[in-house]
Amino acid sequence: MMTPVVKGYTSLLVIIILAVAGFIFGLRSCLSRYDEREAIPQVLYFKNDTSSVLFSLVKYTKVNSYSNTGGFTRKTISEYYYVQCNNAITGEKINSRKVAADVKNFPEKILGAEGRHAWAFVNELMAFDAFSLAKVADVKMIEAKNPLLKGMMPNASQYYEFNDSAKGIVFKTNDGAKWLIHSNTLIAQPYVEPQKLNNKTQAEKLASNLQDRLKDLRKTGLAFNQLQVNQDTFNHQWLGLYSKGEIETINTMLSFTSHYGQDERRQFYNATYGLSRYERFEFDKPVLQVSTANTYYLNGGFLADKETGKAIHLSDPTGYMMIYKKVIGAEGEIFISHISQEGKTFWELNTGVKKWVDYYFAGNILFIFANDNKAIDSGNCSILLIVDCQTGSVKRYDYFKDQMRQ
Repeated sequence: MMTPVVKGYTSLLVIIILAVAGFIFGLRSCLSRYDEREAIPQVLYFKNDTSSVLFSLVKYTKVNSYSNTGGFTRKTISEYYYVQCNNAITGEKINSRKVAADVKNFPEKILGAEGRHAWAFVNELMAFDAFSLAKVADVKMIEAKNPLLKGMMPNASQYYEFNDSAKGIVFKTNDGAKWLIHSNTLIAQPYVEPQKLNNKTQAEKLASNLQDRLKDLRKTGLAFNQLQVNQDTFNHQWLGLYSKGEIETINTMLSFTSHYGQDERRQFYNATYGLSRYERFEFDKPVLQVSTANTYYLNGGFLADKETGKAIHLSDPTGYMMIYKKVIGAEGEIFISHISQEGKTFWELNTGVKKWVDYYFAGNILFIFANDNKAIDSGNCSILLIVDCQTGSVKRYDYFKDQMRQ
């Protein structure tokens, strides 16, 4: 049986433990106000027979101490990296998994998608199942399948890239040799650069230009004008979006590039197009007509599809995704709208941000990744927008707060 003295000491010890625990939890609660979460682009889209998800790499910065004196902020932090998947329809987070802490090999980034697997570099080369987040590749796994590569894989992300043509990771080993690896086998093969064609036809040149355009489009942090293309073709018809000054000097050859006049008010022009006597695809400038819609788009263009390099085509109803601003200069917020081929507007949406970090179009859904939080790196993402292209309705997930946003 406990004596009164022992009981007193026991009670005092419990009180002290509770007080310390309360202080620690209280301190962590205060410090958590300064924690930061951000998604590192690019964010990948995956779809199978039953579901669709967005796979992202999330950096969580945990503040361990914080002080602000004399206008100077001092804090100590710990950094953790998570892979995360969100429902591609609702935006809600489904799952996350910690994959690294206090990374030393930079920069960390998502490399690309292969089948249902996502390649990333977080301290080392890794791959994950986008749906379950199970790790399917890392350096140790790759070396086990390829003994010749043991100790030969570099620890810097600049030596690894996702190759769209080969649909796998192309990387250089420490001796400068190039290899190709796929996530389903992890068997490395020597990589041989494809031969470049000389004396291309105009059609081949157009296809080559389109491939170059695709490479640019798949980068993140693009300037506003790089997101768009200013002409499209359908049923032997040419449709362009230009200002009066631009249309007067435009080359008649088909192009997938964008115009860069920031303060231009553009409207629709249409004409026929075909193969000219010089074996070049051109639109017929003498029969060029201005649209009767009489609608102008400031710095406007067709939003480009990252998979084709051409204008995004929408269905139900048929039309285009327009991107433009309503205030001149870089400070204007970005607007999008669904318009018909005749220029009729079905809906318009202010995305509420001045720059996109990345975007992706999948069927009738547009995913927009942006940063509207000054606390995080401008090249990373604080918010995900999921836009229904038929209705213009939008759902928002906040990476920084780790919750859905109204």
